[in-house]
Amino acid sequence: MADQNTHYDVLIIGQGASSYSAAMYVARYQMKPIIFGAIFGGETATGGVIENYPGYPEIDGFELMLKFREQAEKYNVPIVDGNIVKAAKLVDGFEVTTEEGETYRGASIILGVGRERRTLGLDHETEWMGRGVSYCATCDAPIHRGNTVAVVGGGDSAVKGAVLLGKYAKRVYIIYR
Repeated sequence: MADQNTHYDVLIIGQGASSYSAAMYVARYQMKPIIFGAIFGGETATGGVIENYPGYPEIDGFELMLKFREQAEKYNVPIVDGNIVKAAKLVDGFEVTTEEGETYRGASIILGVGRERRTLGLDHETEWMGRGVSYCATCDAPIHRGNTVAVVGGGDSAVKGAVLLGKYAKRVYIIYR
């Protein structure tokens, strides 16, 4: 359980895979981490089926992130399910404040906040994420084997994604935006 009176070694902001991984390493080295974040699991949790994670030939991303959280809890890592709205550098470390006004102190901060996907804003786009709609050709190209796919974009990454998808998909369209 999170304790505002504890001085943590590492304040970890974000609840994605990198944040949980960092927390487990910190805890294993007998230091005190704490994780903050209102959105559980990051991109991994919303990406649908994952086929390229060692040890799991196929696992749902949300299920994988639940396993990360369970493992962190076994290391007694406190998890605060809320956003950090303020961070300040102190003489002896850092202080962060949650949306609820709770403050926590630590010697260092790790930012594992990830990034936000740039969606197209199409009807039903989010409900199809991981079930046909992907945002990472490198991650998901093999899933689209034998399908007709479209890559929407206008930069180098769109072209690189289309070339990679071409090795798996039956047909690839590039839609320039």
